Parts: sequence; structure tokens; C-alpha cells
Amino acid sequence: VNIQDIRLDSTGGSGVAISAAWLTLNDRSSLMISDCVGLQNTVHGGGLFVLHVNVSGEALISMRHVSLEGGSAYGGGLVGQTLEIEEHARMVVEDVSVTGPLSYGAGVS
Repeated sequence: VNIQDIRLDSTGGSGVAISAAWLTLNDRSSLMISDCVGLQNTVHGGGLFVLHVNVSGEALISMRHVSLEGGSAYGGGLVGQTLEIEEHARMVVEDVSVTGPLSYGAGVS
């Protein structure tokens, strides 16, 4: 799955590319997220806002060129409660930024 050039321009939002309860990738599947931006206040999870993430086998999650630009934001790349990356699986978070006075967790929160 390839998700790119997404813009979320709202006050109060989550998961610019994907917002879900569960995300499971296995075998050789991949999720590529690039060029996503969340604007305004309280936008969380520039790439993903997912409660439970499980990546196994040779699966890949990649987030590149993702940003949150608001007054209160966190988790520039990913917001999650449970993150499981097994043996040969990979997660890559590159060129991710969070700006604003109450911001934290630029990569993963």
C-alpha cells in the first residue's frame, strides 16, 4: 500500500494517512506513507494513529516527509498504544517534524 500527498486541515484530527484500531502487516507486505501534513491545532499522528500495530515476517512500514504543524500536536510519524515489530520486520521513520508550542514525540509517541 502506498499513501502519499495527504493533507489534513482541521482543528482536532488524528491519523493524517491512516486512523484505525488495529494494523497488522505480515509476510512481505509493505505500507509506504510519504508527503503527509497535518495542519491547525490538535492534530495527532502525522502518518498513523493506530492503537495496536503488529509488523511481522519481512513486512515494512515506511514514513517519510511527514509533518504536523499546529498548536498542540504529538506523534509526527506514529501514535500508538502497542507497537510490536518482530524479528525481520522493519519500521522506518525519516524526515518527520512536529512544530508548535505544545508538541512532543516527533517520531513516535
